[in-house]
Amino acid sequence: MASAPDDRWSRATSGDFGALREIVFRMAYGFTLDYARAEDVAQEALTKIWLRSPNWKSIENPKAWIARVVLNASRTEWRKWGRAEVVPDEGRNSEHLDELIMLRMGLQKIPRRDRQLVLILGVCGASYAEAATILRMNEGAVPSAFARAKDKLRKAMGETS
Repeated sequence: MASAPDDRWSRATSGDFGALREIVFRMAYGFTLDYARAEDVAQEALTKIWLRSPNWKSIENPKAWIARVVLNASRTEWRKWGRAEVVPDEGRNSEHLDELIMLRMGLQKIPRRDRQLVLILGVCGASYAEAATILRMNEGAVPSAFARAKDKLRKAMGETS
C-alpha cells in the first residue's frame, strides 16, 4: 500500500531518499507524461535537490522548492524535445494511452503558465498557496487562473479529438 502524500513529504524532507525519489518522479511524470523523459528529469532534479538537502532547514517551504526544481528541470527538457513525436510506453492499455496522448497534445496547445498551473495543481496535487510560491504569483489569483487554465485545456483537448 502506498503511503499518504504528507507522510512521503515528511520522510523525504527528513532524509529518506526513496520517498524523495518517488515524489520527484511523480512530479516529473506529471510534467512530461513520458516515463523515460520523467526519469531523465527526475535524475537531474534529484541531483540538485540532494546537493542542497543538508540546508533544508534554511528553506522556508521545502515542498514548494522541490516542486520548483522539478518544474525547472522539466522546462529544460521541454526545450530540448521541442515537438517530438509521442511514442507510447510499452505495456499500457490503449485507452489509457489515448487519454495521455490527448492530454499531452492539449497541454502543448495552451500557454505555458496555464500548463504549469494544470500540472502543479491537477497532477502534482499542490495547494493554491504552494502553487503561488512555485509559480511566483499572488495566491488570491491562483484559483481563477486555474479555472481558466482548465477551460483552455478542455477546449484544446476537444480540438484534438
